Amino acid sequence: MTQSKLRTKQINSLTMQSSNGEGEPVKDLITKINKQLKSIIRNPTTIIIRERLGTIIGKKRLYLQKMTHKAANQTARANKNNQNSYKTPTI
Repeated sequence: MTQSKLRTKQINSLTMQSSNGEGEPVKDLITKINKQLKSIIRNPTTIIIRERLGTIIGKKRLYLQKMTHKAANQTARANKNNQNSYKTPTI
């Protein structure tokens, strides 16, 4: 028997102590949690929130990228100006 099968067998044989004192199989709990997660993920509100978050994060990323480029350009321009100003005049 492979490790993963053994592990699955061990998990399935475990019981979780519930609030009323009775043991509930972990396998049942896992399936319940998975069902709840699926319903949350498929929920239209969740989808909208995820899309909006994605948009906000995308906009922030673009803004940061733009500012980084702007700063880099300013630095390059300043360096170029400094190099030009320190040149000794040729006679």
